[in-house]
Amino acid sequence: MTDVWDLSAYVEAHPGDLDQRWRLAKKLYTSFEYRLALEHLQVLKNEWGPKANVSRYLAATYYRLGRYEESIREMRNALDKFPDDLAMREQLARTLAVDDQKSAAVAEWKAILKLKPEHRFAKRAITKLQAAIDKEEKEKDEVQRAKIGADLTAESLEQDPNEVVCPSCQEKNSPEFKRCWKCHALLNTNAPVQPVSAFSNTREAPDRGRWPMVTAIGIAAMLALGVFLTLRGISEVPAADGPPATVLAFFDSALMWTRIWLGVTLLIVWPLAWRAGAYIANVEGKIYDDTLYKYGALMALATYAMLWLPWRWVIVALVAPIVFSLVIAFLAFSIPRGAAARLWGVQMAAPLLAAIILITLRHGPGLMLEAPAIVGYVARANDPAPYSSVLSAPGDIRVTWASSGSAWLDDNASRVEGAVQVPRTVRPLVLETLKPDDPPTYEQMRGERFTSAMAAVRAGHPYTYRVHAKEAVRANFTITGLLRPRVEIVPLQVAPGES
Repeated sequence: MTDVWDLSAYVEAHPGDLDQRWRLAKKLYTSFEYRLALEHLQVLKNEWGPKANVSRYLAATYYRLGRYEESIREMRNALDKFPDDLAMREQLARTLAVDDQKSAAVAEWKAILKLKPEHRFAKRAITKLQAAIDKEEKEKDEVQRAKIGADLTAESLEQDPNEVVCPSCQEKNSPEFKRCWKCHALLNTNAPVQPVSAFSNTREAPDRGRWPMVTAIGIAAMLALGVFLTLRGISEVPAADGPPATVLAFFDSALMWTRIWLGVTLLIVWPLAWRAGAYIANVEGKIYDDTLYKYGALMALATYAMLWLPWRWVIVALVAPIVFSLVIAFLAFSIPRGAAARLWGVQMAAPLLAAIILITLRHGPGLMLEAPAIVGYVARANDPAPYSSVLSAPGDIRVTWASSGSAWLDDNASRVEGAVQVPRTVRPLVLETLKPDDPPTYEQMRGERFTSAMAAVRAGHPYTYRVHAKEAVRANFTITGLLRPRVEIVPLQVAPGES
């Protein structure tokens, strides 16, 4: 009902816009908000002057609220101004019968017969009502009221071409009504006619779906599972104090909060997407809003849970929501296939667009645009082995990191670590690091194993690790990172007095 409240806010801000107030009153009536509709219809009656359509809706609203006397009074006043309105006279006659004013109802049917002598249903209505009056005088049996009403509707033989017959209760309605003034069922001339009592106060209820209990249980289960997976995922993400061991481990860490924010976004967007889909498919009156919101929440929570699956199941996480939502759209509601297809399309498009926007805002467009290259690199080098070699110090280790094929991955997974292991007896040792376009850095090497980390390297650019020593020494050198290094070792001659 988002559009109803938006329209209500507009009318509150622009009370003089009577056209929009009329539109709002009809929407409120269609949404079963009779008391709110009544307020606006009363304003329209006062501000707009006499209008047959407003009087019909006002009378029907009073009827739905059980205020039969006011409904009857409204129609009588309107008929003083529009005496030839047969549809309103029929509505009045039926309301009088429901209010147990059968004699007055007979009088109205006789008035209809004068306006349209060939109106055969009026004759039958008079006959049936008069029979009911005579019988009630003898037996006072109120059960006959429902029987007479059923007989009246079942024996209707005539319909004005401008009128619409309710498929549920067979009452006649003016063409401006979208729902029956009496039973509130959707007016659809193609729907099968199922006669019910004219005096029944029932209506065609919107669909709550085929599996309401399963849906509620599923939402609770998915919510609990989502909380569990979130807490476990946060606890298992490694600390960012060194290069990740694998590309997939890098994505676990880099996308952890994106997963969480994506879950929150889907939980907001997906229920609204189901509601918007029902509106666009023109079935919003056939399905309860809370049912649509529940299915949206279930889809969001189930998809969020699947986002925590191992990366090898990523295709399942993408395909399962599509299949699951198809089943819901086509099997959970009693709506035509074309409407189900439109409902499904909208409810899938909205969360997909929201996910794309969120990922782009957090990581830039490269993550999605270069997805094929990233997948290819994962297949080739998801678990790269560290490069190890022996260096005769002093000497240079010249390293150039090869591109992964994805500029986004090169920029974001470029943390590397170099480790040098030498005997304790050899001292002093200094590690000089030469980076492109940066001044050199010097680090005093302490202990048997010394580690130097760089937060980011640039693929395709040369880097040099240079070990300074006073005497020749053999050192084990190891390079760890996700990008593949191309290494050249250049031993240098010890210069006298070098430190």
